[in-house]
Amino acid sequence: MKKNLKGVIPHKKKTIEEFTAFISEDLSVKNETDINRIASSEGVEIHYDDYGSHFDGMLVRDGDDFHIHVNDSKGNYEGSKRSRFTISHELGHFFLEEHREAMKADDYSPHASNFSLNHENPIEKEADYFAACLLMPKTKFREFTGGREFSLDIIKEVSDSFNVSVHSVTRRFIEIGTHEIFVVFSRDNKVLYYDKSEDFPKLPFKFKVGASLPKCQGSIVFPTPGQ
Repeated sequence: MKKNLKGVIPHKKKTIEEFTAFISEDLSVKNETDINRIASSEGVEIHYDDYGSHFDGMLVRDGDDFHIHVNDSKGNYEGSKRSRFTISHELGHFFLEEHREAMKADDYSPHASNFSLNHENPIEKEADYFAACLLMPKTKFREFTGGREFSLDIIKEVSDSFNVSVHSVTRRFIEIGTHEIFVVFSRDNKVLYYDKSEDFPKLPFKFKVGASLPKCQGSIVFPTPGQ
């Protein structure tokens, strides 16, 4: 089956986009999706605690009940932008039928998730995509970012208005944004990951994951990914 740059099969993307737009429509305050109300409406309890470095979030099934455990020791403290994405990711495992049925069959229960710039597991990719769509519905996102020249200010404004991290906004902008962009994520001058919108010009670039960044001017520095 053909997959897009994010590794999610196109027909699943469409289903996820439509479903998340539907459930977030009446459970949002302006642009901010109220994930706590969404979880509560489904009877999913959210628990914050210190779980060391083991995971960011975990969806646990207890009989017919589901619980989301959030690791605040990794920055997922209640109300933080990171915790909002973590919870939305776990809600993806809850709402997506294949994920939920696998948990009911004890194929992967409990299910722990960790933040990653580029998940290899298709189940994790789908849950990440679900989280991005839930927190940043396509129509609202494009209405907010359209009609202006691209700048870092737009990314920061979306981050504040939708209450999501600049990293999540950037990844979403690559997917559905109103301008073509190419983004490189790095730490200590080493390339961790890169991505670009489908309409970005097919230009050669001289770096690879794990290598040093090329010398350039006008670069933009974001906070550490996942914050």
